[in-house]
Amino acid sequence: MADCPCTIEAIDRECGRNTASMRPVLYASCPDQIASIGAATDHAVSTITMRAAVTGPPAVAAGLFFEWGCSRRDIEFQSEQDEETGVWNTTASYFIPKQTAAKAAILNNLGEENNIFIAVDMNGAKRIVGAKDLPATIRVTETTTPRNGYTVRLSWQSAESPYFYTGIIAV
Repeated sequence: MADCPCTIEAIDRECGRNTASMRPVLYASCPDQIASIGAATDHAVSTITMRAAVTGPPAVAAGLFFEWGCSRRDIEFQSEQDEETGVWNTTASYFIPKQTAAKAAILNNLGEENNIFIAVDMNGAKRIVGAKDLPATIRVTETTTPRNGYTVRLSWQSAESPYFYTGIIAV
C-alpha cells in the first residue's frame, strides 16, 4: 500500500452562528498600490503592506484599498477546484446600486485584469481575491431593469483557494 501524501487532520466542529452570504462591501486595490502580501500560514495571511507615500518629484500617494458599498441582495462568492487541472476558480458577484457619472468613471477606469480584492463574509472572514503577480479579473455590467446600477463580477484562477486575511484593511 502506497503512503498517502495528504495529511488528514480533524476539522473542529463550529458552534454558534454561521451566517450565509457576504457583507455588502468590497475592498478594491491594484498591484501597484500594494508593496507585498505576506506569506500564508495555515491558509491565512496576516499582513498586506501597502505602497509607501513618496514626496517626489513625482509625488506618489500611499497605497490603499478602496471601499465599495454594495447592495445586500444578489451577492455571490464561490471558489471551486477543477477536477482535471486542480486549479481553483473563484468568482464573486456584487451589485452596486444607482448609476451615476462618478461611479461609471471609476468602474470604466479599472482595467479588466489588474485588481486585488478583499471580500468579507457575514461572519467577518476576509478573503483575498487576486495576487500581485496574478491579479483578479473584473467585468462590469450596467443595468436599469430590473434594478438600476452595476453588476460587478470578479474572477480569479489560482493554485489554491483564496487565502483568509486576518489583518487590518488599509482604507
